[in-house]
Amino acid sequence: MIELVKVEKRYSGNTVLDNISTSFLTGKTHILLGQSGCGKSTILRLIIGLESADNGEIFVDNKDVSLISRIEISAYFGYVIQDKTLMPHLTVLDNILLPVRARKIATDSVMEHFDFLKKLVELDDALEAKYPSQLSGGQKQKACLVRALILNPPYLLMDEPFSALDPMIRSALQVELKKIFAELEKTVIFVTHDLNEASFLGDEITLINSGRIIQKGQIQELKSNPGSEFVKSFFEAQSQQF
Repeated sequence: MIELVKVEKRYSGNTVLDNISTSFLTGKTHILLGQSGCGKSTILRLIIGLESADNGEIFVDNKDVSLISRIEISAYFGYVIQDKTLMPHLTVLDNILLPVRARKIATDSVMEHFDFLKKLVELDDALEAKYPSQLSGGQKQKACLVRALILNPPYLLMDEPFSALDPMIRSALQVELKKIFAELEKTVIFVTHDLNEASFLGDEITLINSGRIIQKGQIQELKSNPGSEFVKSFFEAQSQQF
């Protein structure tokens, strides 16, 4: 389980997260939903240790994140973001194996898991020797997903991974990702501003606005029983887009 206790984060005096307390239960897909700039991506960066909270505490399996080394934390988390972050000078295979080599793990020991993941995400064997510039956007994101899962971490953090993709590719990847979540049974925290994506992928939704948790629950609960005018307006505005 991941737990945030009274977490606050400020940038240049501006409050980005305001006294956030919440938890993410094991084995579920949790969606952080909200408009751009509301603080949802900051939550992921704090959890994974890329940034530090100004106040409050974050625990992963009852361990304080601030006390876990950067190398150790890679064993807990897979992390996928929207700009894909593949190294342009490395092949797809070398990109995927970066976490393995960083932890000085024998490559042979992960190849069976690597083959399993390739089949799971439908990443063609022929792509292993190619470079990122030779891949489509969807192929790049599949490679990033395999890299995030190569060490078989218990937690997977995804920060708007499909937002830059063509709508048809994005829709196909969402379907694949839902199957992957069911197969792997990992704890997932997925950031999005898209209500349809949140509804399709999420077991639990946390709606955030201006650095605060506004409402949390299953998607139907939020739709049927909005806890504030903001929740009602958010759902109405998104539904009008389609």
